[in-house]
Amino acid sequence: MTYTSLPTSNKPNASNSRANSGISARAGRPLIRSGMQPNRSGQQNSGLNNRRKVTYEKKLPTARPTGNTPNTSGYGGNCGTASGCNYNAETIFKPNNERFMVQGAVDSSDRITRLKLNTIRSGRRCGPSQLQACRGIYRTGDAQTAAESVSWPSPNNDYDKIKYKTKFNSSFYRPILFPRQFHEYNEDGKQIHYSPYNGKVLDGPLYTDNGFWDTFRAVFPFYTILYPEKLGEIMQGIMVNPYKESGWLPEWSSPGHRDCMIGSNSASIIAEAYIKGIENFDINTAYNGIINSSENEGPVSSVGRKGAFEYNKLGYIPFDSSINENVARTLEYAYNDFSIWKLAVELDRPKDEIRLFKERAYNYKNVFDSSTNFMRGKLKNGNFQSPFVPDAWGGAFTEGSSWHYTWSVLHDPQGLINLMGGRKDFVKKLDQVFTSEPTSDYSYYGFKIHEILEMELLNMGQYAHGNQPIQHAIYFYNYAQEPWKTQEKIRYVLDNLYGAEPDGYCGDEDNGQTSAWFLFSSLGFYPVAPVTMEYIIGSPLFEYAEISLPNGKKFIIDSSENSIENIYVHGVKLNEKYYNKNSLSHIS
Repeated sequence: MTYTSLPTSNKPNASNSRANSGISARAGRPLIRSGMQPNRSGQQNSGLNNRRKVTYEKKLPTARPTGNTPNTSGYGGNCGTASGCNYNAETIFKPNNERFMVQGAVDSSDRITRLKLNTIRSGRRCGPSQLQACRGIYRTGDAQTAAESVSWPSPNNDYDKIKYKTKFNSSFYRPILFPRQFHEYNEDGKQIHYSPYNGKVLDGPLYTDNGFWDTFRAVFPFYTILYPEKLGEIMQGIMVNPYKESGWLPEWSSPGHRDCMIGSNSASIIAEAYIKGIENFDINTAYNGIINSSENEGPVSSVGRKGAFEYNKLGYIPFDSSINENVARTLEYAYNDFSIWKLAVELDRPKDEIRLFKERAYNYKNVFDSSTNFMRGKLKNGNFQSPFVPDAWGGAFTEGSSWHYTWSVLHDPQGLINLMGGRKDFVKKLDQVFTSEPTSDYSYYGFKIHEILEMELLNMGQYAHGNQPIQHAIYFYNYAQEPWKTQEKIRYVLDNLYGAEPDGYCGDEDNGQTSAWFLFSSLGFYPVAPVTMEYIIGSPLFEYAEISLPNGKKFIIDSSENSIENIYVHGVKLNEKYYNKNSLSHIS
Protein backbone atom coordinates (compact mmCIF):
# COMPACT_ATOMS: atom_id res chain seq x y z
CA MET A 1 0.00 0.00 0.00
CA THR A 2 1.38 3.37 -0.94
CA TYR A 3 0.74 6.69 0.77
CA THR A 4 1.41 10.14 -0.60
CA SER A 5 2.20 12.50 2.24
CA LEU A 6 2.05 16.22 2.82
CA PRO A 7 4.22 18.37 5.05
CA THR A 8 2.74 19.49 8.33
CA SER A 9 1.91 22.86 6.85
CA ASN A 10 -0.50 21.55 4.24
CA LYS A 11 -3.44 20.34 6.20
CA PRO A 12 -6.17 18.59 4.22
CA ASN A 13 -9.83 19.43 4.29
CA ALA A 14 -12.90 17.53 5.33
CA SER A 15 -14.21 14.55 3.44
CA ASN A 16 -15.34 11.00 3.78
CA SER A 17 -13.71 9.15 6.64
CA ARG A 18 -14.03 5.60 7.55
CA ALA A 19 -11.64 3.47 9.50
CA ASN A 20 -9.89 0.21 8.79
CA SER A 21 -6.34 -1.02 8.92
CA GLY A 22 -2.92 -1.11 7.41
CA ILE A 23 0.68 -1.57 8.40
CA SER A 24 3.53 0.86 7.88
CA ALA A 25 7.12 1.40 8.82
CA ARG A 26 10.03 3.70 8.39
CA ALA A 27 10.45 6.88 10.35
CA GLY A 28 13.94 8.14 9.75
CA ARG A 29 13.97 5.39 7.26
CA PRO A 30 14.12 2.02 8.90
CA LEU A 31 12.86 -0.98 7.01
CA ILE A 32 10.75 -3.20 9.20
CA ARG A 33 9.89 -6.74 8.42
CA SER A 34 7.80 -8.38 11.07
CA GLY A 35 6.79 -11.99 11.09
CA MET A 36 3.07 -11.68 11.45
CA GLN A 37 0.64 -14.47 11.01
CA PRO A 38 -3.08 -14.06 10.73
CA ASN A 39 -4.88 -17.34 10.31
CA ARG A 40 -7.18 -16.14 7.60
CA SER A 41 -6.82 -12.45 7.84
CA GLY A 42 -6.48 -9.95 5.13
CA GLN A 43 -6.34 -6.22 5.55
CA GLN A 44 -7.24 -3.30 3.43
CA ASN A 45 -6.07 0.22 3.53
CA SER A 46 -7.29 3.67 3.94
CA GLY A 47 -6.87 7.05 2.46
CA LEU A 48 -5.36 10.04 4.13
CA ASN A 49 -4.52 13.47 3.06
CA ASN A 50 -1.00 14.77 2.86
CA ARG A 51 2.14 14.33 1.04
CA ARG A 52 4.00 11.38 2.39
CA LYS A 53 4.47 8.30 0.32
CA VAL A 54 3.84 5.14 2.19
CA THR A 55 3.59 1.79 0.57
CA TYR A 56 1.82 -0.95 2.42
CA GLU A 57 2.43 -4.34 0.94
CA LYS A 58 0.79 -7.08 2.80
CA LYS A 59 0.37 -10.71 2.39
CA LEU A 60 -2.44 -11.90 4.56
CA PRO A 61 -4.63 -14.95 4.54
CA THR A 62 -8.31 -14.35 4.14
CA ALA A 63 -10.52 -14.24 7.19
CA ARG A 64 -14.07 -15.47 7.23
CA PRO A 65 -16.63 -12.67 6.68
CA THR A 66 -18.68 -11.83 9.74
CA GLY A 67 -21.92 -11.27 7.86
CA ASN A 68 -24.13 -8.19 8.07
CA THR A 69 -21.40 -6.09 9.62
CA PRO A 70 -22.51 -2.47 9.29
CA ASN A 71 -20.05 0.07 7.98
CA THR A 72 -18.40 2.66 10.15
CA SER A 73 -21.24 5.05 9.68
CA GLY A 74 -23.03 2.79 12.14
CA TYR A 75 -21.40 -0.17 13.75
CA GLY A 76 -19.11 -0.33 11.86
CA GLY A 77 0.75 -20.98 16.26
CA ASN A 78 0.40 -24.15 16.72
CA CYS A 79 4.12 -24.80 17.26
CA GLY A 80 3.75 -28.49 18.06
CA THR A 81 6.84 -28.77 20.25
CA ALA A 82 7.46 -28.79 23.96
CA SER A 83 9.78 -25.83 23.56
CA GLY A 84 6.95 -23.69 22.21
CA CYS A 85 7.09 -21.03 19.48
CA ASN A 86 10.22 -19.06 18.81
CA TYR A 87 9.36 -15.41 19.41
CA ASN A 88 12.97 -14.21 19.10
CA ALA A 89 13.22 -11.62 16.35
CA GLU A 90 16.35 -11.17 14.28
CA THR A 91 17.18 -7.50 14.03
CA ILE A 92 19.46 -6.01 11.42
CA PHE A 93 20.33 -2.31 11.42
CA LYS A 94 22.21 -0.72 8.56
CA PRO A 95 23.00 2.96 9.27
CA ASN A 96 24.12 3.62 5.70
CA ASN A 97 20.79 2.84 4.13
CA GLU A 98 18.90 3.65 7.29
CA ARG A 99 17.08 0.36 7.47
CA PHE A 100 16.35 -2.17 10.10
CA MET A 101 14.51 -5.44 9.88
CA VAL A 102 12.51 -7.47 12.34
CA GLN A 103 12.21 -10.90 10.78
CA GLY A 104 9.71 -13.50 11.93
CA ALA A 105 8.67 -16.93 10.79
CA VAL A 106 7.57 -17.10 7.16
CA ASP A 107 6.17 -19.95 5.11
CA SER A 108 5.75 -20.60 1.44
CA SER A 109 3.00 -18.36 0.04
CA ASP A 110 3.81 -15.54 -2.37
CA ARG A 111 0.76 -13.26 -2.47
CA ILE A 112 1.69 -9.65 -1.74
CA THR A 113 -0.48 -6.67 -0.99
CA ARG A 114 1.11 -3.25 -1.38
CA LEU A 115 -0.10 -0.07 0.28
CA LYS A 116 1.46 3.13 -0.97
CA LEU A 117 1.01 6.57 0.57
CA ASN A 118 2.11 10.03 -0.51
CA THR A 119 2.60 12.56 2.25
CA ILE A 120 3.25 16.29 2.49
CA ARG A 121 4.73 18.42 5.22
CA SER A 122 3.61 21.17 7.56
CA GLY A 123 4.54 24.80 7.78
CA ARG A 124 2.42 26.49 5.17
CA ARG A 125 -1.24 27.15 4.64
CA CYS A 126 -3.01 25.85 1.57
CA GLY A 127 -3.94 28.73 -0.70
CA PRO A 128 -6.51 28.59 -3.50
CA SER A 129 -3.93 27.40 -6.02
CA GLN A 130 -2.82 24.62 -3.69
CA LEU A 131 -6.25 23.54 -2.55
CA GLN A 132 -6.50 20.43 -4.70
CA ALA A 133 -3.13 19.15 -3.50
CA CYS A 134 -4.07 19.81 0.09
CA ARG A 135 -7.33 17.99 -0.30
CA GLY A 136 -5.77 14.89 -1.73
CA ILE A 137 -8.51 12.33 -2.10
CA TYR A 138 -10.91 14.50 -0.15
CA ARG A 139 -13.10 16.67 -2.32
CA THR A 140 -15.15 18.84 0.01
CA GLY A 141 -14.59 21.51 2.60
CA ASP A 142 -11.79 24.02 3.14
CA ALA A 143 -8.13 23.15 3.49
CA GLN A 144 -6.87 23.23 7.03
CA THR A 145 -3.62 24.35 8.62
CA ALA A 146 -1.34 22.21 10.74
CA ALA A 147 -0.77 22.96 14.39
CA GLU A 148 2.09 25.46 14.54
CA SER A 149 2.99 24.40 18.08
CA VAL A 150 4.03 20.87 17.14
CA SER A 151 7.80 20.56 16.93
CA TRP A 152 9.32 17.64 15.13
CA PRO A 153 12.82 16.27 15.83
CA SER A 154 15.35 16.39 13.02
CA PRO A 155 15.51 13.14 11.04
CA ASN A 156 18.94 13.92 9.69
CA ASN A 157 21.15 12.37 12.34
CA ASP A 158 22.06 8.85 13.34
CA TYR A 159 20.75 9.30 16.88
CA ASP A 160 17.19 9.84 15.66
CA LYS A 161 17.40 6.79 13.42
CA ILE A 162 18.61 4.60 16.27
CA LYS A 163 16.01 6.16 18.55
CA TYR A 164 13.15 5.08 16.31
CA LYS A 165 14.60 1.61 16.02
CA THR A 166 14.91 1.38 19.81
CA LYS A 167 11.34 2.54 20.38
CA PHE A 168 9.96 0.11 17.83
CA ASN A 169 11.94 -2.89 19.09
CA SER A 170 11.07 -2.10 22.71
CA SER A 171 7.41 -1.87 21.77
CA PHE A 172 7.66 -5.15 19.85
CA TYR A 173 9.29 -6.87 22.83
CA ARG A 174 6.80 -6.02 25.54
CA PRO A 175 3.54 -7.41 24.06
CA ILE A 176 5.16 -10.81 23.60
CA LEU A 177 6.22 -10.98 27.26
CA PHE A 178 2.58 -11.77 28.07
CA PRO A 179 0.56 -13.81 28.64
CA ARG A 180 2.91 -16.19 30.44
CA GLN A 181 2.87 -19.91 29.86
CA PHE A 182 1.74 -21.63 33.08
CA HIS A 183 1.78 -25.20 31.82
CA GLU A 184 4.60 -27.69 31.38
CA TYR A 185 5.13 -31.02 29.62
CA ASN A 186 5.17 -34.50 31.14
CA GLU A 187 7.45 -37.37 30.10
CA ASP A 188 5.17 -38.11 27.17
CA GLY A 189 5.38 -34.55 25.85
CA LYS A 190 1.81 -33.83 26.92
CA GLN A 191 0.77 -30.41 28.21
CA ILE A 192 -0.24 -30.41 31.88
CA HIS A 193 -0.77 -27.61 34.36
CA TYR A 194 -1.42 -26.91 38.00
CA SER A 195 -4.70 -25.03 38.20
CA PRO A 196 -4.73 -21.95 40.45
CA TYR A 197 -8.50 -22.11 40.09
CA ASN A 198 -9.19 -25.46 41.73
CA GLY A 199 -5.81 -26.73 42.97
CA LYS A 200 -5.68 -29.74 40.67
CA VAL A 201 -3.12 -30.92 38.12
CA LEU A 202 -4.95 -31.12 34.80
CA ASP A 203 -4.28 -31.74 31.14
CA GLY A 204 -3.95 -28.99 28.58
CA PRO A 205 -2.44 -25.51 28.31
CA LEU A 206 -2.78 -22.69 30.81
CA TYR A 207 -1.73 -19.08 30.29
CA THR A 208 -1.80 -16.27 32.83
CA ASP A 209 -0.65 -12.78 33.78
CA ASN A 210 -2.88 -10.65 31.62
CA GLY A 211 -5.39 -7.89 32.25
CA PHE A 212 -7.99 -7.82 29.50
CA TRP A 213 -9.19 -4.29 30.36
CA ASP A 214 -5.92 -3.16 28.85
CA THR A 215 -4.99 -5.80 26.31
CA PHE A 216 -8.26 -6.28 24.40
CA ARG A 217 -7.61 -2.91 22.75
CA ALA A 218 -4.44 -3.55 20.72
CA VAL A 219 -2.42 -6.44 22.18
CA PHE A 220 -4.75 -9.26 21.18
CA PRO A 221 -5.38 -7.66 17.77
CA PHE A 222 -1.58 -7.68 17.40
CA TYR A 223 -1.57 -11.42 18.16
CA THR A 224 -4.29 -12.10 15.59
CA ILE A 225 -1.99 -10.76 12.90
CA LEU A 226 1.37 -12.08 14.07
CA TYR A 227 0.59 -15.30 15.90
CA PRO A 228 -2.89 -16.57 14.94
CA GLU A 229 -2.00 -20.26 15.20
CA LYS A 230 -0.40 -19.80 18.61
CA LEU A 231 -3.33 -17.63 19.67
CA GLY A 232 -5.72 -20.57 19.43
CA GLU A 233 -3.71 -22.41 22.07
CA ILE A 234 -3.54 -19.26 24.18
CA MET A 235 -7.32 -18.84 23.97
CA GLN A 236 -7.77 -22.42 25.18
CA GLY A 237 -5.31 -21.82 28.00
CA ILE A 238 -6.35 -18.34 29.16
CA MET A 239 -10.11 -18.45 28.52
CA VAL A 240 -11.55 -21.94 28.08
CA ASN A 241 -9.64 -23.92 30.70
CA PRO A 242 -10.02 -21.24 33.41
CA TYR A 243 -13.77 -21.24 32.74
CA LYS A 244 -13.92 -25.02 33.02
CA GLU A 245 -11.91 -24.99 36.23
CA SER A 246 -13.54 -22.05 38.02
CA GLY A 247 -16.93 -21.50 36.40
CA TRP A 248 -15.91 -18.01 35.27
CA LEU A 249 -14.04 -16.44 32.42
CA PRO A 250 -11.11 -14.43 33.76
CA GLU A 251 -10.78 -10.72 33.22
CA TRP A 252 -7.45 -10.38 34.98
CA SER A 253 -5.49 -13.56 35.65
CA SER A 254 -2.40 -13.53 37.86
CA PRO A 255 -2.30 -16.51 38.05
CA GLY A 256 -5.92 -17.08 39.10
CA HIS A 257 -8.77 -14.54 39.22
CA ARG A 258 -7.53 -11.16 40.39
CA ASP A 259 -10.02 -8.62 41.68
CA CYS A 260 -8.85 -5.79 39.47
CA MET A 261 -10.40 -3.46 36.86
CA ILE A 262 -13.85 -3.56 35.25
CA GLY A 263 -15.71 -4.83 32.19
CA SER A 264 -16.13 -8.26 30.66
CA ASN A 265 -13.64 -7.72 27.89
CA SER A 266 -12.94 -11.42 27.51
CA ALA A 267 -15.96 -11.22 25.19
CA SER A 268 -14.12 -8.90 22.81
CA ILE A 269 -10.98 -11.05 22.77
CA ILE A 270 -12.84 -14.31 22.16
CA ALA A 271 -15.14 -12.81 19.53
CA GLU A 272 -12.32 -11.07 17.68
CA ALA A 273 -10.18 -14.20 17.53
CA TYR A 274 -12.98 -16.42 16.23
CA ILE A 275 -14.32 -13.87 13.74
CA LYS A 276 -10.81 -13.44 12.35
CA GLY A 277 -10.64 -17.14 11.61
CA ILE A 278 -8.84 -18.50 14.68
CA GLU A 279 -10.79 -21.65 15.45
CA ASN A 280 -8.38 -24.06 17.14
CA PHE A 281 -9.95 -23.61 20.57
CA ASP A 282 -13.25 -24.66 22.14
CA ILE A 283 -15.44 -21.78 20.99
CA ASN A 284 -18.68 -23.28 22.31
CA THR A 285 -17.36 -23.51 25.86
CA ALA A 286 -15.91 -20.02 25.52
CA TYR A 287 -19.28 -18.69 24.32
CA ASN A 288 -21.05 -20.32 27.27
CA GLY A 289 -18.61 -18.51 29.52
CA ILE A 290 -19.38 -15.21 27.79
CA ILE A 291 -23.13 -15.65 28.30
CA ASN A 292 -22.59 -16.60 31.94
CA SER A 293 -20.58 -13.44 32.52
CA SER A 294 -23.21 -11.27 30.82
CA GLU A 295 -25.95 -12.49 33.16
CA ASN A 296 -24.25 -12.72 36.54
CA GLU A 297 -22.01 -11.06 39.06
CA GLY A 298 -18.99 -13.11 39.98
CA PRO A 299 -17.42 -14.06 43.32
CA VAL A 300 -15.01 -11.14 42.83
CA SER A 301 -15.93 -7.96 41.01
CA SER A 302 -13.49 -8.58 38.19
CA VAL A 303 -15.34 -11.63 36.86
CA GLY A 304 -18.87 -11.73 35.59
CA ARG A 305 -20.40 -8.26 35.53
CA LYS A 306 -20.73 -6.15 38.61
CA GLY A 307 -24.11 -4.47 38.23
CA ALA A 308 -25.35 -7.07 35.74
CA PHE A 309 -28.90 -7.02 37.14
CA GLU A 310 -29.26 -3.24 36.93
CA TYR A 311 -27.59 -3.04 33.54
CA ASN A 312 -29.73 -5.76 32.00
CA LYS A 313 -32.94 -4.31 33.45
CA LEU A 314 -32.43 -0.57 32.97
CA GLY A 315 -29.86 -0.45 30.19
CA TYR A 316 -27.38 1.33 32.48
CA ILE A 317 -26.01 1.08 36.00
CA PRO A 318 -27.44 3.90 38.14
CA PHE A 319 -25.16 6.45 39.71
CA ASP A 320 -27.12 6.22 42.97
CA SER A 321 -26.64 2.47 43.29
CA SER A 322 -23.98 0.81 45.42
CA ILE A 323 -21.93 0.07 42.31
CA ASN A 324 -19.01 2.38 41.72
CA GLU A 325 -17.57 3.33 38.33
CA ASN A 326 -21.09 2.83 36.96
CA VAL A 327 -20.81 4.89 33.77
CA ALA A 328 -17.52 3.25 32.82
CA ARG A 329 -19.04 -0.18 33.39
CA THR A 330 -22.11 0.71 31.32
CA LEU A 331 -19.98 1.85 28.40
CA GLU A 332 -17.69 -1.17 28.49
CA TYR A 333 -20.59 -3.60 28.80
CA ALA A 334 -22.17 -1.99 25.72
CA TYR A 335 -19.05 -2.66 23.65
CA ASN A 336 -18.80 -6.15 25.13
CA ASP A 337 -22.43 -6.75 24.09
CA PHE A 338 -21.58 -5.58 20.61
CA SER A 339 -18.84 -8.22 20.59
CA ILE A 340 -21.29 -10.88 21.75
CA TRP A 341 -23.77 -9.82 19.08
CA LYS A 342 -21.19 -10.25 16.33
CA LEU A 343 -20.02 -13.59 17.67
CA ALA A 344 -23.60 -14.80 18.08
CA VAL A 345 -24.23 -14.04 14.41
CA GLU A 346 -21.09 -15.95 13.48
CA LEU A 347 -22.17 -18.95 15.57
CA ASP A 348 -25.72 -18.84 14.17
CA ARG A 349 -27.27 -18.49 17.60
CA PRO A 350 -31.05 -18.07 18.01
CA LYS A 351 -32.49 -14.87 16.59
CA ASP A 352 -33.83 -13.66 19.92
CA GLU A 353 -30.39 -14.03 21.47
CA ILE A 354 -28.78 -12.12 18.64
CA ARG A 355 -31.40 -9.36 18.88
CA LEU A 356 -30.90 -9.04 22.65
CA PHE A 357 -27.19 -8.28 22.41
CA LYS A 358 -27.65 -6.07 19.38
CA GLU A 359 -30.05 -3.91 21.40
CA ARG A 360 -27.73 -3.85 24.41
CA ALA A 361 -24.87 -2.65 22.21
CA TYR A 362 -26.67 0.71 22.06
CA ASN A 363 -26.90 1.10 25.85
CA TYR A 364 -24.12 3.69 25.74
CA LYS A 365 -26.82 6.16 24.68
CA ASN A 366 -28.46 5.85 28.09
CA VAL A 367 -25.62 7.67 29.86
CA PHE A 368 -25.07 10.40 27.27
CA ASP A 369 -26.21 13.90 28.25
CA SER A 370 -26.98 15.96 25.15
CA SER A 371 -27.09 19.19 27.19
CA THR A 372 -23.35 18.92 27.89
CA ASN A 373 -22.23 16.45 25.20
CA PHE A 374 -20.61 14.33 27.90
CA MET A 375 -21.20 10.87 29.29
CA ARG A 376 -22.66 11.36 32.75
CA GLY A 377 -23.91 9.47 35.77
CA LYS A 378 -27.63 8.71 35.67
CA LEU A 379 -29.94 8.16 38.62
CA LYS A 380 -32.47 5.38 39.08
CA ASN A 381 -35.28 7.83 38.30
CA GLY A 382 -33.77 8.64 34.92
CA ASN A 383 -32.36 12.06 35.81
CA PHE A 384 -28.69 12.84 35.43
CA GLN A 385 -26.54 13.17 38.52
CA SER A 386 -25.90 16.74 39.61
CA PRO A 387 -23.78 18.76 40.04
CA PHE A 388 -21.79 17.54 37.07
CA VAL A 389 -18.03 18.05 37.00
CA PRO A 390 -16.61 16.75 33.69
CA ASP A 391 -13.03 16.57 34.99
CA ALA A 392 -13.96 14.58 38.12
CA TRP A 393 -11.89 11.40 38.19
CA GLY A 394 -13.26 8.18 39.66
CA GLY A 395 -16.78 7.95 41.02
CA ALA A 396 -18.72 7.13 37.86
CA PHE A 397 -15.51 6.41 35.95
CA THR A 398 -12.45 4.18 36.17
CA GLU A 399 -9.05 5.88 36.31
CA GLY A 400 -10.39 8.77 34.30
CA SER A 401 -13.13 11.35 33.95
CA SER A 402 -15.95 12.11 31.56
CA TRP A 403 -13.39 13.79 29.29
CA HIS A 404 -11.97 10.33 28.69
CA TYR A 405 -15.00 8.06 28.79
CA THR A 406 -17.20 10.16 26.55
CA TRP A 407 -15.29 8.53 23.68
CA SER A 408 -15.78 4.96 24.90
CA VAL A 409 -18.08 4.09 22.04
CA LEU A 410 -15.54 2.07 20.11
CA HIS A 411 -18.11 0.21 18.06
CA ASP A 412 -20.40 3.05 16.97
CA PRO A 413 -18.59 6.38 16.50
CA GLN A 414 -21.23 7.52 14.02
CA GLY A 415 -23.85 6.98 16.70
CA LEU A 416 -21.83 9.19 19.02
CA ILE A 417 -21.49 11.81 16.28
CA ASN A 418 -25.27 11.82 15.92
CA LEU A 419 -25.79 12.18 19.67
CA MET A 420 -23.51 15.21 19.73
CA GLY A 421 -25.51 16.97 17.04
CA GLY A 422 -23.44 16.13 13.98
CA ARG A 423 -19.91 16.09 12.69
CA LYS A 424 -18.98 19.71 13.49
CA ASP A 425 -20.09 19.52 17.11
CA PHE A 426 -18.35 16.18 17.47
CA VAL A 427 -15.07 17.60 16.15
CA LYS A 428 -15.43 20.67 18.36
CA LYS A 429 -15.80 18.49 21.44
CA LEU A 430 -12.92 16.25 20.40
CA ASP A 431 -10.72 19.30 19.78
CA GLN A 432 -11.47 20.46 23.31
CA VAL A 433 -9.93 17.28 24.69
CA PHE A 434 -6.57 18.49 23.41
CA THR A 435 -6.99 22.25 24.00
CA SER A 436 -8.55 22.31 27.47
CA GLU A 437 -6.40 22.74 30.54
CA PRO A 438 -5.41 19.41 32.18
CA THR A 439 -7.51 20.07 35.27
CA SER A 440 -8.83 17.36 37.55
CA ASP A 441 -11.14 16.96 40.51
CA TYR A 442 -9.51 14.11 42.42
CA SER A 443 -11.68 14.26 45.55
CA TYR A 444 -12.87 10.68 44.95
CA TYR A 445 -9.33 9.44 45.58
CA GLY A 446 -8.22 12.08 48.07
CA PHE A 447 -4.97 12.62 46.21
CA LYS A 448 -3.69 12.83 42.65
CA ILE A 449 -3.24 9.29 41.41
CA HIS A 450 -0.29 8.79 39.10
CA GLU A 451 -2.52 8.71 36.00
CA ILE A 452 -3.59 12.30 36.75
CA LEU A 453 -0.01 13.47 37.21
CA GLU A 454 0.99 11.78 33.97
CA MET A 455 -1.82 13.53 32.09
CA GLU A 456 -0.69 16.89 33.45
CA LEU A 457 2.88 16.29 32.27
CA LEU A 458 1.92 15.39 28.69
CA ASN A 459 0.93 18.91 27.65
CA MET A 460 -1.95 17.59 25.55
CA GLY A 461 -4.89 18.99 27.47
CA GLN A 462 -7.25 16.36 28.85
CA TYR A 463 -5.76 13.64 26.64
CA ALA A 464 -4.19 11.01 28.91
CA HIS A 465 -2.09 8.69 26.77
CA GLY A 466 -0.54 7.23 29.92
CA ASN A 467 -3.72 5.25 30.53
CA GLN A 468 -5.83 3.10 28.25
CA PRO A 469 -9.42 4.46 28.15
CA ILE A 470 -8.74 7.31 25.70
CA GLN A 471 -5.82 5.98 23.65
CA HIS A 472 -8.11 5.26 20.69
CA ALA A 473 -9.77 8.69 20.63
CA ILE A 474 -7.11 10.29 18.43
CA TYR A 475 -8.38 8.07 15.61
CA PHE A 476 -11.95 9.35 15.98
CA TYR A 477 -11.22 12.32 13.72
CA ASN A 478 -11.22 9.84 10.83
CA TYR A 479 -14.90 9.12 11.42
CA ALA A 480 -15.65 12.85 11.38
CA GLN A 481 -13.94 13.51 8.03
CA GLU A 482 -10.92 15.32 9.49
CA PRO A 483 -8.22 12.64 9.36
CA TRP A 484 -5.36 15.14 9.23
CA LYS A 485 -5.99 15.85 12.91
CA THR A 486 -5.55 12.17 13.63
CA GLN A 487 -2.33 12.20 11.62
CA GLU A 488 -0.71 15.17 13.31
CA LYS A 489 -1.59 14.02 16.82
CA ILE A 490 -0.40 10.48 16.20
CA ARG A 491 2.96 11.71 15.02
CA TYR A 492 3.26 14.03 18.00
CA VAL A 493 2.56 11.14 20.38
CA LEU A 494 4.97 8.79 18.62
CA ASP A 495 7.75 11.39 18.68
CA ASN A 496 7.19 12.92 22.11
CA LEU A 497 5.39 10.49 24.41
CA TYR A 498 7.63 7.49 23.75
CA GLY A 499 11.34 7.61 24.46
CA ALA A 500 14.37 5.48 23.76
CA GLU A 501 15.63 5.66 27.35
CA PRO A 502 14.69 3.47 30.38
CA ASP A 503 11.89 5.93 31.25
CA GLY A 504 10.52 5.84 27.71
CA TYR A 505 6.83 5.24 28.58
CA CYS A 506 4.59 8.12 29.54
CA GLY A 507 2.45 6.06 31.91
CA ASP A 508 0.94 2.62 32.33
CA GLU A 509 2.39 0.09 29.88
CA ASP A 510 0.11 -2.70 31.14
CA ASN A 511 0.94 -6.07 29.59
CA GLY A 512 2.02 -4.52 26.31
CA GLN A 513 -1.00 -2.33 25.53
CA THR A 514 0.78 1.02 25.36
CA SER A 515 3.53 -0.68 23.34
CA ALA A 516 1.00 -2.24 20.98
CA TRP A 517 -0.48 1.22 20.42
CA PHE A 518 2.97 2.34 19.29
CA LEU A 519 3.42 -0.71 17.05
CA PHE A 520 0.14 -0.25 15.23
CA SER A 521 0.35 3.53 15.03
CA SER A 522 3.95 3.55 13.82
CA LEU A 523 2.88 1.18 11.06
CA GLY A 524 0.03 3.46 10.10
CA PHE A 525 -3.21 1.97 11.41
CA TYR A 526 -5.02 1.03 14.62
CA PRO A 527 -7.84 -1.37 15.65
CA VAL A 528 -10.23 1.06 17.35
CA ALA A 529 -12.91 -1.62 17.77
CA PRO A 530 -11.18 -4.98 17.28
CA VAL A 531 -14.33 -7.03 16.68
CA THR A 532 -15.26 -4.91 13.63
CA MET A 533 -12.12 -6.19 11.84
CA GLU A 534 -11.36 -2.62 10.82
CA TYR A 535 -8.10 -0.74 11.19
CA ILE A 536 -8.21 3.05 11.14
CA ILE A 537 -5.48 4.67 9.09
CA GLY A 538 -3.23 7.19 10.77
CA SER A 539 0.22 8.45 9.84
CA PRO A 540 2.97 5.83 9.62
CA LEU A 541 6.26 6.65 11.25
CA PHE A 542 8.42 4.78 8.78
CA GLU A 543 9.18 5.10 5.09
CA TYR A 544 8.93 1.40 4.45
CA ALA A 545 7.60 -1.61 6.29
CA GLU A 546 7.33 -5.19 5.16
CA ILE A 547 5.36 -7.61 7.26
CA SER A 548 6.11 -11.23 6.46
CA LEU A 549 3.35 -13.47 7.70
CA PRO A 550 3.84 -17.06 8.81
CA ASN A 551 1.61 -18.20 5.97
CA GLY A 552 4.09 -16.69 3.52
CA LYS A 553 2.00 -13.67 2.60
CA LYS A 554 3.37 -10.15 2.83
CA PHE A 555 1.98 -6.74 3.51
CA ILE A 556 4.23 -3.88 2.41
CA ILE A 557 3.78 -0.27 3.46
CA ASP A 558 5.66 2.17 1.26
CA SER A 559 5.82 5.80 2.26
CA SER A 560 9.02 6.85 0.58
CA GLU A 561 8.38 10.58 0.95
CA ASN A 562 7.66 10.19 4.64
CA SER A 563 9.76 12.27 7.01
CA ILE A 564 9.57 14.12 10.28
CA GLU A 565 7.94 16.99 8.40
CA ASN A 566 5.87 14.98 5.93
CA ILE A 567 3.21 13.70 8.26
CA TYR A 568 -0.05 14.19 6.36
CA VAL A 569 -1.30 11.58 3.93
CA HIS A 570 -2.11 13.12 0.59
CA GLY A 571 -2.98 10.00 -1.39
CA VAL A 572 -3.15 6.24 -1.05
CA LYS A 573 -2.78 3.35 -3.45
CA LEU A 574 -3.59 -0.27 -2.71
CA ASN A 575 -1.86 -2.63 -5.13
CA GLU A 576 -1.19 0.35 -7.41
CA LYS A 577 -4.86 1.32 -7.50
CA TYR A 578 -6.08 4.56 -5.93
CA TYR A 579 -7.70 3.91 -2.58
CA ASN A 580 -10.20 6.42 -1.22
CA LYS A 581 -11.10 5.05 2.19
CA ASN A 582 -9.87 6.06 5.59
CA SER A 583 -9.59 2.54 6.92
CA LEU A 584 -8.51 -0.99 6.12
CA SER A 585 -10.29 -4.27 6.61
CA HIS A 586 -8.81 -7.41 8.12
CA ILE A 587 -10.34 -9.18 5.11
CA SER A 588 -8.37 -8.08 2.07
